[in-house]
Amino acid sequence: MKAPHNIFKNSGIRDITSNTNTAWKHIKELFSKKTSFMTSTNIYYLSYALAIYLEDTYKEPCNILIGTDTRPSGSWIKQYIKNSLLDLKHNVFDGGVVPTPCIAQTVKDYVDSNKKKNFFHLGIMITASHNPALYNGLKIITPTGYLTEDEEIDISNIFHFIIENPQSLLEYASFSRGFNNSLNCAELYISKIKEKIQSFHTAETIVLDCAHGATYDIAPKIFSSYFKKVIPINNSSNGEIINTNSGCSDPALLLSAMQKHDADWGCAFDGDGDRVIIVDKKGNIFNGDDLLMILSKHEQFQQESTFVGTIMTNMATEEHFSSQNKKLLRTDVGERNIIEALHLNHAQLGSEACGHVTIMNHARCSDGIFAALLFFETMYQNTDILENRTMKHHQIHEVIPVKDLQFDDAAIETIVEKQKAIAYPGRIVVRKSNTEPVLRLMVEHKDYDLAQEILTSLKKQLQEYLSCKE
Repeated sequence: MKAPHNIFKNSGIRDITSNTNTAWKHIKELFSKKTSFMTSTNIYYLSYALAIYLEDTYKEPCNILIGTDTRPSGSWIKQYIKNSLLDLKHNVFDGGVVPTPCIAQTVKDYVDSNKKKNFFHLGIMITASHNPALYNGLKIITPTGYLTEDEEIDISNIFHFIIENPQSLLEYASFSRGFNNSLNCAELYISKIKEKIQSFHTAETIVLDCAHGATYDIAPKIFSSYFKKVIPINNSSNGEIINTNSGCSDPALLLSAMQKHDADWGCAFDGDGDRVIIVDKKGNIFNGDDLLMILSKHEQFQQESTFVGTIMTNMATEEHFSSQNKKLLRTDVGERNIIEALHLNHAQLGSEACGHVTIMNHARCSDGIFAALLFFETMYQNTDILENRTMKHHQIHEVIPVKDLQFDDAAIETIVEKQKAIAYPGRIVVRKSNTEPVLRLMVEHKDYDLAQEILTSLKKQLQEYLSCKE
């Protein structure tokens, strides 16, 4: 018999959801063939699976911290999760609307003063990160980072058992519940950042694009301690437009606002604040690859010999570290893969080109706000650092929407291999998205025109193959 599949995908769960929640909707979902995971029925059963997993693991009531981004669906999802955890006598602490790294850092560092150990057993962030408002999801965070694959499978097995045996939940019925609390973890997060970064204050102006997401309030507060003038844009809490024409995936408004205000710097975050891109006065964009190279010059990382990127990390980054007799390790795409590689290799700093920057002694997840401030601190420690900036190879990206990601990988690889021979010494990466029903294409080469020509040919061949399979 085939084992039930792992319901988690690379650091969490994410799918299209609805912003409404009614009894009739719940009944319809029970008989629906809809494939989206983020339904009220699935959230209901997953919440109990998490609660049962915690009870089985710790044999005592646990403390769980919950945060959300600004999406409207976050409120009903949070209520489902709270109710299930409380029903099994766990204690829930509501952190409100906060960035994912705020939850991760609090779970990692908040200590029970009586027991001298981590106070929180688990953190749950309700977010779909950089995706549009119709998506939502869950990121499950422990004091040591994201769930391991074994932990994911354990929770998935409980979830599948409940789906098949919903009556089993009756045995957990109780007249007593856990405690429902609130916690100002934003204040704790701000104080931790100010402890770690206190060495610069500049008279410069910075624009912050908060993508109508979780950084809308906290980012301007923090940056005002370091910059003379902070201009926030897209900083409403209207989750209906989270990431819409804004944030690190679309810096056009940031560039426009920088021109309008004659700003020296700009930062754009994503919906849950774990990504960042930085823009200078000339319009140069610093992505995760740039941040990795520049942060490696910070005094706390200068003695590090190993850094971590992914298969998408620019070849120039690898060449940069090689020239210094340092090593860049590559992982598959995904923040959890970065964290696992950092842990296994006793390394401190890793990134993804999209703007995830992970600093292990800060939080066991990427943090856009902290990475940006560390970038500026590095700049003021090394005033000539941009003069020696490594220029990256051209990378061109495309996506191909697909109805079904279950296709013949070998056939795809045959098409890609033919193009790789043409692209050498450049690179081609074709991969299935972790978060959307698309195939992602990337061609990297020093020659932009050749890269574009290869990408056009590759995309056409892949589309022709995929259309025959539909």
